Order: sequence, then structure tokens, then C-alpha cells
Amino acid sequence: MNNSLCRTIVSISFSLCATLCPLLAATSYQNGTLELDNGFIRRVSRFDEAKGRWSPIAIETPDSGGNYLRGGGAEFGFVMNGESVTGASGWEFVDWKQIRDDRGGEGAAVILRRTDVSVEVRYWLYPGLPVLRKQLHITNTSGKDLRLESVDVDSWPTAFSVEKGQILRNYARSRDFSPLEGGWDDPLVVVHDFARNRGIAIGNEAPGVLKRTAVFQGRFTVEAGVTHSSSDYPFRRWLAPGASWESPKVFIIPYTNAIDPSAGTWKQTVQDFVRRHLVAAWPSKPPLFLYDSWIPFLTDIREDLLEDLALRASKSGFDTLAVDYGWSNNQGDWKGDTKKFPHGLAPIYQRSRQRGMQAGVWMSIAMVDTNSDVHAQHPEWLITDANGVALNIHGLDKGVVSTCLGTGWYDHIRDTIFRTVREFDLRYLKLDFATATSAYIHQPERAGCGVKNHPGHRDREESIVVAHERMAALADEIRREFPQLYLDITFEAWGKLQQIDYALIQHAHGDWLSNISELGPSGALQMRTLAWSRSAALPTSAMIIGNLKASDPMVDLNMASLSGAIPVMLGDLRLVDERQSARLRAWAQWFRDAQERHDILKFRQDLRGFGEPTHGQWDGYARINTETQSGGILGIFREFAAEKTRTVVVDGLHPQRSYRILHAPEGTPIATMTGQQLAETGLSVTIPETTGGQAFELQLVQ
Repeated sequence: MNNSLCRTIVSISFSLCATLCPLLAATSYQNGTLELDNGFIRRVSRFDEAKGRWSPIAIETPDSGGNYLRGGGAEFGFVMNGESVTGASGWEFVDWKQIRDDRGGEGAAVILRRTDVSVEVRYWLYPGLPVLRKQLHITNTSGKDLRLESVDVDSWPTAFSVEKGQILRNYARSRDFSPLEGGWDDPLVVVHDFARNRGIAIGNEAPGVLKRTAVFQGRFTVEAGVTHSSSDYPFRRWLAPGASWESPKVFIIPYTNAIDPSAGTWKQTVQDFVRRHLVAAWPSKPPLFLYDSWIPFLTDIREDLLEDLALRASKSGFDTLAVDYGWSNNQGDWKGDTKKFPHGLAPIYQRSRQRGMQAGVWMSIAMVDTNSDVHAQHPEWLITDANGVALNIHGLDKGVVSTCLGTGWYDHIRDTIFRTVREFDLRYLKLDFATATSAYIHQPERAGCGVKNHPGHRDREESIVVAHERMAALADEIRREFPQLYLDITFEAWGKLQQIDYALIQHAHGDWLSNISELGPSGALQMRTLAWSRSAALPTSAMIIGNLKASDPMVDLNMASLSGAIPVMLGDLRLVDERQSARLRAWAQWFRDAQERHDILKFRQDLRGFGEPTHGQWDGYARINTETQSGGILGIFREFAAEKTRTVVVDGLHPQRSYRILHAPEGTPIATMTGQQLAETGLSVTIPETTGGQAFELQLVQ
């Protein structure tokens, strides 16, 4: 069977092709034309030998009704020692080859060469998905240093018109009708063509503040890669003669038959691609109900208090006890504070494990107290400004300064983390505080490292790139050494407020995404809003959203809300009465049971007719296992909406099979419906309170 026939099959039945096409993905290079086709997406690029030009020719899907591109593109671009270089910059074609990645992708690479630089352009396709992923591998072939800047990994002229288009930005949740230059909050951008009811989602895997996705900046052009030199945080990488650099990857997902971009099939494709091919492999026992000691105790944590909190946490159903800031005598040396903990943390953790709780701890990645031994012994590891003054790039606190991951500090903190994980037999590690840019202070001149002779970087701009690369490398080393450890890299460490992206989730399991402090409906609403705002682009299984409190009387609302991400709570557990404790325990058991039955952490979907959590509206989520169709959970919320009852339709279930709907957390059965009935007729949900929430489990009737 050939690829043409496979595309015909797709136009008849996408579900059938999902079974057949993994065997039919094809790459070929003939007469200067590279074609990649897996039956779901086809991309064609061509080399014009006379002009030395590598150009994108076509992006198509079986039902796209034509090319997504117009002519005239140049595939990629970068600035090299001040010279603008693109796919049209006089290249010699060297070779092509078939390639595979370690994420299940197969595709091809072409090698282009000039006298001063060579570029390997890599493309991957993924089984059963309309996804094409791309990367550049750039090598300095000249005899002098190469200053690499403003890299567009992918660049193509869309066939869409800016006048008839719409852009979804800000994690593909905000609508924009203007040309876009997207930044750190744009790991996923969708450009839609109302003229033909189709569009393309563009994923950018560059880390933190370094990502850039631009749409219609050149009227028709789409660019995805790293920041340009005009950015507050410009990308820069120095390459010595013979040295190479691999760019972050980017990906595209075409879709069609959608009159509105928010209804496009890209959402399901993004979720499938991320789940199957992008996220870091999880430990066998991830935290499913985490207690963290930070609020309200801050650094005032001590042995007797923690012992009491640990006992109360186990009685309330928590499965992980995380000791936050304050357990060590200082950052940098990371030795236990013997005044606060005369017997150390290990005995408390041991007793907690006997009660069924895993051990967790907080550490900072790149901060040292000025009274630490490592600060005195290694001043050469510190971040300084251009005048040599040590900086705290995280905030304004005195007595603490930042360290540079482009120095020997990397080895020191890696070895210290390894020692700490082994000493306490940790299963959860929270790494925090700024490494390159501050989440709270937008002062680009204070970001990065101003030291000129650090071994990992040559200037401040390059130090920001190196910090992210080294942080990713550190995360990979930790996960390889401790595969049963759940690794949480916070938004503060990643560099911007409430930021999460594709780079982070490939190297860490989770991201402590926020520090919400309000009680009652306000805190729960903020939590749901944040989860919703990122969930179209990123998996909520990676979103650890603090700091809702276990002592909050609105237990049911908080737990129904938190079940849309990963349940985590803080607060003074001494204020939790017996009723609240029993209720928390029931919710924790319900969530664990649902995870055991449906693997809900890997899934989350929007509910049709429910939008952004906001005052005067209803909102909700589904976590349906669309692979096994065993069922899943729902969270439904009324936030001062006028109506007390709403109809909830649920997609992703087997249409002919029956499902029991059970009220959480008691498991009280309320109805049995087929998947078709749930998708077409829906479930009626009544919430009498003006602000309240309910959760349900859907179980397949065997």
C-alpha cells in the first residue's frame, strides 16, 4: 500500500488510518525535493541548486483542501556575526538521511553547507498524528568564532490572510486579530483562517524567556524559534571553530473543518502528542495528595512542629510530606539545621513512611547565603553585574546571592542534591528560586551573569541560554539517578511568573505554578483559572498549584477544583478539625482510586459550553481516558451564575458502552448513560449554592 492510498484512507476514516499509517510513514529525497508523509501530515521542501536555496513548498493534510503555504519562504533563519543568514543564503546541498529521535519520531535530515557554517535541518513525524517537529543543528566550519543570534528554527509563508485570520496566543487561550510577536507565555500559538475554516497550531519548545513565535510580522510569515536581538532577553550562543549547537525543537499541527479556532482538533492532537512523545517518564508512585509546610510557617519550622504536622497529614489522607524552606541552616551548604532539628529530618520521614507517606523536600538551585561555606570558598561561582558586584537576581532579599550554572557550581549543586535525596530517601524534590531571570522583577539588566570569563559562557546574553541548558541537563541527571523521584522545577526557577512550557515538562515532572494565598471561593477560583489558562497547551498533570489551605472550611470546593490538576495543600493542619480531616481523607482516596482506574493524570479536556472560570459563569473540566475509554472524572463549578442547573456533555467515551456516574467523593450513583447519551443529551448538574463545585466519576459498566 502506498502513501497516496493511505491519504485516501484517511479522508474516509481517520480512526482506520491511525491503525495503518504507523507502518506507512515515508520520507524521500528525489530531484532536490524532500517529502515527509505519514498519512496525516505531508511536508515538502525543495533545494534550488542554481540559487542555493532551501525552501518550504507544501504543508498538507488529507482533508485540508490545498496547501497551507504560499510560495517564497526560506525555511529557517539566524544572524551569524551580524550577518543575516536564511535558507536562501547560497547553500550547497551535501546530503540527506533518514533519522529517528528518542521520542518515537521518524523522519529525515538534510545537510546544507557554506564556507563558514553548515546546517543540518531535521524533521520528524509521529505515528497516527498530524504533527511535524523540526530542529536545526548548526556547526561553525570557519576558522573564527561564530556569534549566533536571532534563530528562527522554522519559517514559512502561510497561505492565510491577516485580514481573514485570527491568532490564539497566551497558551492558545487569548484571541488576537493583530500581527503577533509571541514570547515566554506562548509555547503554543494557533493561527486560524476563517476563509477556509482551517489553521495551524505552532508549538515552540524553547525554554523560558528565550522562546519567540511570530505570526504575520512579515505580512504572511510564521516564525518559531528563540528570541531576536531586539528582545529584553536576547538569545546568543558563541561557537568556536568546529563547535556545534542544537536548537530547541518546534512543531506544527494543521487542522481543518473548524469554524472557530478554539473548536479545532489541534487540542486533542496536542494532548496526544505531549502524552505519547514529549513528557518526561513518570515515577511509578507520583504524589497524588501533597502536603507542603511553607504556609503559614515559612522558615519557622522545627522538629516538634513537623512531627505533629506529619501525623496530622497522614490522618487527613496526604501521601507525600514535603518540608519547605527552613529545614537547612543555609542555602549553598545544605546541611540540616541542628537547632531546629536536633535529630535531623530522617527519623520524621521514617515514621511518616510507616504511616504511608513519601518524603519530599525543598531546595534552591542557584542561590547561596552569604554566610555559607561555599560562598566563602568559591566566590568565582557567583553571578555579578558588569562591575563585579554579586547579585541576587531572584529578588531584593539581603544576605543571599545567585550562582552561575556555567561554573563549577553545577557540579556542587548536583552532588549536593544527590546526597540529600539519598540521605532522606526522597520521592519528591522541589527545586526553586531564580537561575537566570526573576519571576518578580522585570529588569533585564539584572538577568543572567555579567562575568566575562566563566567557563560556560562568554557574556550575559549567553549565560541566560546556558542557565536553561544546564538546568535541563541537571534535571535529566537527577531523573536518571533517581527514577522513583518526582522532580518539581518551579516557575521561579524557570524564570517567569506562573510559567510552564514544553521545555520544562521534557526534563521535569512538574512545575509549582503559583502561590495563591486567599481562602474560600477566591482561592479555588484562582486555582481553576490558572489551570484552565494553561491546559489547552500543557498537561495539568505537570501543574502543582499552591497554596490552598487544608484548614479552609470549603473543603469540597477546593478538592473538586484541585482534582483538575494535582491536589496539593498547605496550611496549619492543627486547625483542621475531625470533620475536615475525614473529608480530606475521603477526597484523597477518591482521587487515588480514579487514578488507579482511569490514569486520569495523563488527560484533561475542556467541556463544551463551559469556558474560562470567571464571576457570573459556570466552568468545568473533564479528565477522560480517551485511549481506554474506561471513563474518568468531571469537575463542575458555579461561580455566581444566575442559573442553578446546567447540562454537561462529555466527549471521548465509547458511544455504545454504558457508564455509571458517581458523585464524589462518596461514590453515590446518580445515573447510568451511554457514551452517546453523554455526548448528545448530557448530564444535568444542579449546584444550589451561588458559588460551589461538584465532582463526579464516570465508570465503564463491564
